[in-house]
Formats: sequence, structure tokens, C-alpha cells
Amino acid sequence: MGQLKVLIIIVNWNGAKYLPDCLNSVYNQVYPNYELVLVDNASTDGSVEYVRENFPQVKVIPLDSNLGFVGGTNTGISYALSTEADYVVLLNNDTKVNSTWLQELVRTADSDSSIGICFSKILMLDEPEIINSAGGECDIWGFPRDRGFLEYDKGQYDRVEEVFEGCGASMLIKCEVIKDVGMFDSRFFMYDEDTDLAWRARLYGYKVVYVPSSVVYHKFGGTGGATNPQRRYLAVRNMLRSILKNAGTCLLLEMLSRFFIIKTAGIILFLITGRIKVSIGLLKAILWNVNYLPETLSERKKIQGLRKVPDRKVKNLLVKRSLEMEMFKQGYLSKFKPDFRVKFWRKA
Repeated sequence: MGQLKVLIIIVNWNGAKYLPDCLNSVYNQVYPNYELVLVDNASTDGSVEYVRENFPQVKVIPLDSNLGFVGGTNTGISYALSTEADYVVLLNNDTKVNSTWLQELVRTADSDSSIGICFSKILMLDEPEIINSAGGECDIWGFPRDRGFLEYDKGQYDRVEEVFEGCGASMLIKCEVIKDVGMFDSRFFMYDEDTDLAWRARLYGYKVVYVPSSVVYHKFGGTGGATNPQRRYLAVRNMLRSILKNAGTCLLLEMLSRFFIIKTAGIILFLITGRIKVSIGLLKAILWNVNYLPETLSERKKIQGLRKVPDRKVKNLLVKRSLEMEMFKQGYLSKFKPDFRVKFWRKA
């Protein structure tokens, strides 16, 4: 297994304060055959200088402008393909990993040739007994979320299993998957690019698997910022494009009808409660997709032409209840504010 080459990509934007812990934990891995690449999105906080001075073994790719998580990651993936790596592993800069984090990802991916993508168990950095992500799920309404989010980790998600998607804060992708289905959608900038790629990989016949023995500690909202109208806009915009590209005809009609029902309700709800910027963001997300519909349909034609898996298998993995409504009822979405703290709104 140690002969398989892994290229670890960390995308950074003004995350200098997180880099010492992150990089030191990566270089404490028991798995030997890896290269670490830092793609810097035009940081102004001395990140590049810090890494070059303190971690000269890191390959640094400085960008002239901020291309977002997606643009930075795709730059790193392009470099990985040029090195003939077997696996690409994505890691957020605001994380720390345990010493077997990489070994467990590779071990699982190597155990089955049909596995294309693996996701780690992600715990809250400041409260490691709380789950950030135990793989991901998506409902028939088109809403993805992290499994186990804000639950206490009691071993309830300690089984290797297939999931619909997961959190891109720690994600292994076989390079053959990238060659087959492509990189992240360059239109996304950030948010839900992991869901989109996992969906495409599944359509091509690859398994998407959650690996609980690969453990990551994440400063949730550290460099991405807490949830706000812009984040909500990007997430809704990107997920709608993902549905339009990836769902087969019957599933597309079902998901779109539900998607627009719940987003219309959301726009009205946020207007009533005085969160006008959020309502405007949701509306802008839909209008953006109208503007880019010809391009999206062109991408859809390519994806549907390559698919090997029928929609009934995809639909079996979709949650039939509305996950978004559950989060509203529990108060999670309504408490997403710039000053949010995990302790403030998690359940005891």
C-alpha cells in the first residue's frame, strides 16, 4: 500500500494562523509516500513566506488572485495529474489530523477497485467530542448536509459505509476518477463542489465511502467564515446547478419541483423575519442558474452521456424527508449568524 503515491492539496487564503498546526500534523503521518502542495489564493497575511521559510519541503503554488476553493483545488489537481499520483487528498488549512489519517484513507480506497472517493470523520477542533461531519447525505428536495452534524460522537458513525457525499475538508479522490469525470465545476468557487463531484463519480459507477478511522479536527467556519447571506447564495446556486447537471429526467423533475417549493418558502420566510439579504441571495441564486442555463445543459448532456448507473440507484441514497426543514425546526439554520458559536446553538 505504501507504494501508492498521494498528493495532498491544501488551499489557503489568509490562513497563516492555522498553518503551523495543520502542516505539523500532516508531517506526522505514518503513511510514507505523499507530497504536500499548498495552493495560495493571493494571501496578504504572509502565508506563502511563512511556509517557504518554515516548511521548505512543501510545494507552494502562489496564485495571482483568489480563485476560491474550487479554483485553487483544480490548480492543485492539475499539478497532481502531472506527477502521476495515484490519489489526490484535499485538506482544509484550518484542520489538524491524527497520525493515521492518510493511511486509513488509502487503506480503504485500495481495498476495493470500485471505490472512487473517500471522506474522513471530521470532529470540531475546539470540541472534539462533537461531530462536524460523518460523511454526507442529500434529500430528494436537493438539500445536502453533513451526517451527525453537532451530535456527540458516541461511535454511532464508526462503520465504513457508502454515503451520498461528504465534506471536502478531508476528501480522497482516485486520480482515475478525475480523468473519467473531470475536476470540480469551475463555476462553483466554493461550497457543494464536493457533493457535485461525488454525484458525478457515482453516476460513472464509482463508490463514495465514509472512513471513520481517518480522523480530522476542523475549526468549523475558520477560513470560510460563518454562514451568511453570501454563503447561502453560493450553496443554493451551486446545488441547483448540480441537480440540473446530474439528475436523470424523472429524478430531475421530482427534485426541481421540490427544490423550488422549499426555496420559495424560504424566500418568503426570510422576508417575513426581516432577513432581506438572505431572501435576495436565494433569488439571485436561482436567477444565476437561469443566466447560465445553456452552459449547464451542455454540461448535463456530457454527464448524462457518460453515466453508467440508473437513477433508481441514486434515488435509493437520497433521504426522502426534508433535511432543510428539520434543521429549521431545530433552530440550526435560523441561528446561522456571523457571530455564531457552536456552544450557543448545539443541543445538550
